[in-house]
Amino acid sequence: MRGDHQFGVGVNTQFWRGHYTSTSRANGSWIINGSATGLALADLLVGRVTTLEHGGKNLLLINNWYWVRMRRTRGACRTV
Repeated sequence: MRGDHQFGVGVNTQFWRGHYTSTSRANGSWIINGSATGLALADLLVGRVTTLEHGGKNLLLINNWYWVRMRRTRGACRTV
């Protein structure tokens, strides 16, 4: 064989870690609908809450790997 030839091998690897804290529902959900006095504003003023959902912090742990194998060949082959 004559001419230029090239052969390559490689790997692309990535790792990432994320530790996230969510406080989206930590304050809770307060529902004041007027079921005690007939008026929602009156229930708010006298402090009558119909439903209260209270949440805490949520921890989200992410560990992720990503990898790709790469192979490359290029060249010209000539026989004499």
